[in-house]
Amino acid sequence: MGFIAAGRSDWRIDPDDPRHRPMWDAMLRFLGRAVAPKLLAAGWSPRAWFAAKLRGGRDHGTDAEGAIARRPSSASDGGGGDGGGGGGAMGAQKSGLPTVVVRNEDLLLSVPRKGDGWRLPFYEAMVMTGPRTVEVQRRRRDGAINGGGGGGGVEGGGGGLCKGVPPGRVEVCGVASMLSNGTELKFFRGHLGDGGDEDEEDGEALDATIEGLKEQRAGYPLEYGYSWVGRVVGCGAGVDAGAWQGALAFAFHPHASSAVLDPAGGSMMAVPPGIAPADAVFLPAVETALAIVHDAHPREGELVVVFGQGLIGLLVTAILATSLGLEVHAVEGNASRAAAALACGAKTVTHPTSDGGGGGDSGGLKALRGKFDVAIEVSGAGAALQGAIASARTGGKVVVASWYGEPINGLRLGTAFHRSHVTLVASQVSELPAGVSGTWTKQRRFARAWELVRRLRPSVLLAPRLVVPLGRIANAYAALDQGTHLTATVAYGLGAGGASMSEGDYVALDPTPRDSRL
Repeated sequence: MGFIAAGRSDWRIDPDDPRHRPMWDAMLRFLGRAVAPKLLAAGWSPRAWFAAKLRGGRDHGTDAEGAIARRPSSASDGGGGDGGGGGGAMGAQKSGLPTVVVRNEDLLLSVPRKGDGWRLPFYEAMVMTGPRTVEVQRRRRDGAINGGGGGGGVEGGGGGLCKGVPPGRVEVCGVASMLSNGTELKFFRGHLGDGGDEDEEDGEALDATIEGLKEQRAGYPLEYGYSWVGRVVGCGAGVDAGAWQGALAFAFHPHASSAVLDPAGGSMMAVPPGIAPADAVFLPAVETALAIVHDAHPREGELVVVFGQGLIGLLVTAILATSLGLEVHAVEGNASRAAAALACGAKTVTHPTSDGGGGGDSGGLKALRGKFDVAIEVSGAGAALQGAIASARTGGKVVVASWYGEPINGLRLGTAFHRSHVTLVASQVSELPAGVSGTWTKQRRFARAWELVRRLRPSVLLAPRLVVPLGRIANAYAALDQGTHLTATVAYGLGAGGASMSEGDYVALDPTPRDSRL
């Protein structure tokens, strides 16, 4: 039996034929996993469905995106099957189990031609339509060809393929993407303002250095996200298919089930061998933490305090403590994040004042006043900046790595600050800090960030993760908004959306027992 097919090919797998039974068992398990999201949505139990099929139950008829498990009949199958299986073995149903009929539309077990590739006609994308409101929209690719009798509208149609990836582009099917609990969460909450910067122009680009975000403006509707990992499934003319076809790739791209990308545009790169998708989605966060460390530039023997132990703060703490071997202290009010800070190498964790920010004049922060050579503020809370300034020694440095999104009220920069000679440094990852621009390049920093991803294994270090299908991304935003989870990942193989994960990708991304799914 051949397992590689180019073009349309239909299979009939008879459970009563000894030659077919192993494949029947494998395909039924495959179908059970593939249709699980549809079964759940329709109120079915996937486990009960699978058990019914093994018992030969008659309640068949679930469509598995082009693969149908059903009991053959004389009307549909001509009584004696399709002439295979040696004298009608496919038609005789001694066990009462259903024959599996698979319609292969080149989505399964198909080898794309070199330089031609294939594209799915539809994809799904997340759009923020207003504060705390998101939609997952099904969209049609330009030039898509309908197949399987599907309609021509965005919501219609099914199994058609779109041949011919555009020249110089690659088609990438999503594997995973991570939600940012910094800027992205602020956009979800509706904080699209400029943080009181009156000199900032209206409609400023979200990020002028990222290709996919240059045209995006801070306003709704908004497509956002920049931690996306997928597998290349097609290459256009002019692309080195030998290098890219089948490669795991990272892209600064909004949340979507698939994307057509320019491999030479600077917004995508191959994931280095040995790094799983679950870790690769942390690349922007690790690069941001590395940029903050470069801005802080602590010397051997200096004391450092990090205000805020969210995702970025924990990574900053881990790099300072484990890579540079510095004594790092943390300020964090959340008990689980405080425990994570200690696991990342913090020597102590101080709870901020009860007013929620860290004013620097009361509570546990009194003991930190004037103690540190470098203070890093990455909490996202404007009030914490006061505590960071107060904790710095005379002549020390305060690195402001937060984007507040709104004016800071009550910041005191009086006589004590005036006489402190403290240096305030604004840190932002889009461009190289002036202090390292002569010796570092973006490529060198990315290379180092990948090495840190490999060594730190952030998907394990910062567990538990929340893992959701794209259709439930609103639940993930809500969980980050409420502070119940530190990180949230979209796994595109968990639901519909046109993308699929290979078994290796799925195993690498599949949550550990400590993880949770919505």
